[in-house]
Order: sequence, then C-alpha cells, then structure tokens
Amino acid sequence: MKPLRSKLMNLLREINLELNYLPYSFRKNINLNNPKKFLIVAHWLIGDLIVLTPSIKVIKDQYPQAKIDIIISKGMKDVLSLNPNINKIFEINKKEIEENLKWYSEKLKKEKYDVGIIFFEGDKKTSRLLKEADIPIRIGCAKSGVKRGKGYYLTRKTKPDHKEKQYLFYNLDVLKTINIFPKEIKQEIFVDKKDEEKFRKIMGNKLKIVVHAVPNHKTHIWNNKRFAEVADYLIERKKAAVFFTGAKKDAPLNDEIISLMKNKAQNLAGGSIKDFFGIIKNSDLVISVDTSAMHVAATFNIPVIALMGASPYKLWKPYSNRAVTIFHPEKCTECRLYKCFRKGKRYMECMDSITKDEVIQSCDLLLKENKK
Repeated sequence: MKPLRSKLMNLLREINLELNYLPYSFRKNINLNNPKKFLIVAHWLIGDLIVLTPSIKVIKDQYPQAKIDIIISKGMKDVLSLNPNINKIFEINKKEIEENLKWYSEKLKKEKYDVGIIFFEGDKKTSRLLKEADIPIRIGCAKSGVKRGKGYYLTRKTKPDHKEKQYLFYNLDVLKTINIFPKEIKQEIFVDKKDEEKFRKIMGNKLKIVVHAVPNHKTHIWNNKRFAEVADYLIERKKAAVFFTGAKKDAPLNDEIISLMKNKAQNLAGGSIKDFFGIIKNSDLVISVDTSAMHVAATFNIPVIALMGASPYKLWKPYSNRAVTIFHPEKCTECRLYKCFRKGKRYMECMDSITKDEVIQSCDLLLKENKK
C-alpha cells in the first residue's frame, strides 16, 4: 500500500493534469494531411531518449516518406546518431533556446516543418519556439508534475491518462493527438560493429556482469558495501568478470566500491556513449540503479536488475520481460525528488530497504533463466 504522502501527491498531480487539459478538452484529434517534416523537442538524458525511440519509429512507420528532425541537449547526439528513422539532430541546450528564442525560431522557420511535438515538459518557451517557427500543428505533452511547464502555445494537448504505465506508453499517447497509432512497440539502440567488437575483446569470454552504481540523482543511490558484496558473490560463486560503468565523473565512486571488494573488478567508467552501449551489449547481466543503464540493457534484451526508490517505478522500470525491478512501496512515497526529505533513521529508506540478498537472489534467477 502506498504511503499517504504518495497518494496525496499523485492526486494533486492528476488534478493538475486535468485542469491543464481543460481548455483543449473540446477539440478533436488532428488528421494529418501527408506531412513532410516533423520536429521533435526532447531535452532529455540517455534513458529518456531510449524510451522515446518507439514513438520515433511509429511516426516513421505511418509516414515513411516524412523526415523526422529532433532537438536534444548537447552531449546526447550519440544516443540517436545511428538511428535510421531520424533525418537531422540539433544539439541545443534548453537555456540557449530561452536566451536566443528569436534566432532559433528563424532558423527553424527555414526548415518548413508541418508538425512540432513536445513529448515532455511543454513549457511556455519551448512551445513558443514552435509557434514562432511557423509550425502549424504543435502537440504535447506527456505526463507532467504540478510545477512543470504547461505548453501555452500548443495547438493540441494530450488527453491525460491516469493509469500507471511505463513512460514509453505516455509518449505514444501524445501521438494519438494526431491519430498516429503503433503497430509495433520497440525500443531501439544502434551500435557500430567496431564499438561492439572492441568491448568483446576487452571483456573476454567469462560470464560478464555489468554494474552501474552511480545515478544522476542522489535519491537513487544504493549502498556501496552491498554493491561490493554482490560483486564478490558473482565473482566467487558464478566465476564472473565484473565491470563497473558510468561517466568520467562516476569513476571515483566506482573505485570506492571496488576498494571494498575482496576480488578484482574493472572500472570502465569514462568512455563515450558509444562505448557505454558497446559494454552493455556485450554483457550477460546488468545490475543498475535507476538510470540509463537499465534502459540500455532492456533495449538490447540483456537480463537486468533495476534498484528503484524515489522514482515512480511503474513509469520508469525497464521495458523488458527479462528484467527484475526491486522496489519497496511500503517504504517509498515515490516522491520524485532529487534530495531525500526524510531525516534520521528514515533518511533514504526507500533505497536502504533493498537488501544484498534480494539482489543476489535476483541474479541467481536471471542467470538460471539465461541458461535455458
């Protein structure tokens, strides 16, 4: 049963969604007339962009002759650069758009887009960018919080769906606004064969376990000692090779965990996004906190154990039938906060309630199934 705080927060969120949608509730969905160019705005990180790929594919499947361009944050290009459904990628940070709205809108105006789509956080500045770029059909946005932007300049908004479901389905709901419906739902990551082969050699022929211990948000952190104990178990009992992944900034924390281990493990943090994909694609099992690694593993159909706390786990759990999500609803309010509001013994109790034995049992289960 969810704690009272969680119930109240969810109720406020859902009421806000309905109020936000009210001015659009009497407008019908839009039938597109042979659109030639789509523009998607998605200022997201790796995992969020992966969850968006089914929607990109659905647009291309329904309008194969149309071109799909996308605006993403700087540094994220390699997540989508090999995706054949995407025509052009603009790397522009949200703040740059806010500071140079007129310049960017004039640049986009020259592209003559038929449809602009904001899948998340349809804030005033982003929706205004689409309007000033003379994009006639502007739609958005998916499930948002009470304090999120509202997308004042959209021509249609997505009807709220109050069911709890994986976030990729909320993205697909946005497309219903323009009568685009999926025939197939598939997350996609494309990896260069050279990157794949590179890490096949580095990681060797043993059972290969990837551990992603460092999240983007503090409320998603698990216990270093428990990570070390799980890694030791896998090396000693399963004869596995263990690899820790992450960005360059994550390397010190990985080293901390490795220093607590009795056995050796490799710290592969610090490579490119392409390297990150190559490592996970060559693994046999991934153990990850709530961050991009669990979505990458799910997309490659690699067995994955996701350790989840502050996020709403039904929204962000890996989209895979080879995933185990460890989450304790009796301890967690699904607060969606990036700093724990608990004090004393209850500080970070959502993640602290995940035990070493739970993770080990999940490893045993998935590795056993993998042998079948």
